Amino acid sequence: MTQGVKATRDEALKNIIGKKVEQASSELTVFAIKFNDGTGVIFDAVEPSSPTVAARIVEASELPNLAEAVCSVDWSWICGCAIEEATPGSSFVRLKFSTAGPLTIGTGLWEGKPFLSFQPFRPSKK
Repeated sequence: MTQGVKATRDEALKNIIGKKVEQASSELTVFAIKFNDGTGVIFDAVEPSSPTVAARIVEASELPNLAEAVCSVDWSWICGCAIEEATPGSSFVRLKFSTAGPLTIGTGLWEGKPFLSFQPFRPSKK
């Protein structure tokens, strides 16, 4: 991972702690979270030298419209939760939500192109 991607990601992760999720959406290479304070975070699958998860803070109006993604996920289970922890890894980011628990955003390659993966991709059964 290049220094610029790592620095941006680490700074973004520090800045989302305590923020409350209003809405979230994803597609193959992007995961966008809108917060109730008018900001958002975009996680991207990138490959500067090996697949990794980049992150950047944006204004909510800059979030991509992913509502009609081909491979969509219902993220309503994290809405209303606050982000308690945001931990970077070499090829992943782990978020811990106040009531929904942990979510790991990982990356992989398919036909030479990076994509995002999620664990879990739906709430756990209790």
